[in-house]
Amino acid sequence: MAEVQDVLTRPSIVRRYALARDEIVRLVASLRTAERVQLAGALPVAVRDPDDEQILACALGGQADYLVTGDKDLLTLHGAPELGPLRIVTPAQFLRLLDQPL
Repeated sequence: MAEVQDVLTRPSIVRRYALARDEIVRLVASLRTAERVQLAGALPVAVRDPDDEQILACALGGQADYLVTGDKDLLTLHGAPELGPLRIVTPAQFLRLLDQPL
């Protein structure tokens, strides 16, 4: 949670997404009450940045369909067969997917 708050309050992120302080506070508060998932055990792929292991373990443990990130180390894993149906995409790619008709 500290990392989420840190990232969301970075001046470059605040400027880019026009985030107001109260929006950040509400988002972090809602994340604190979100459903928790069991992290996946051993990861089926090697992760270049050890700091990203928990992110991937969370996505896999929660059986997420998508992991939306701008992190290049995670994005390099997109399409790895070991990840099963999990798709790792950028925010722009995800927004395009949301815009597609069902």
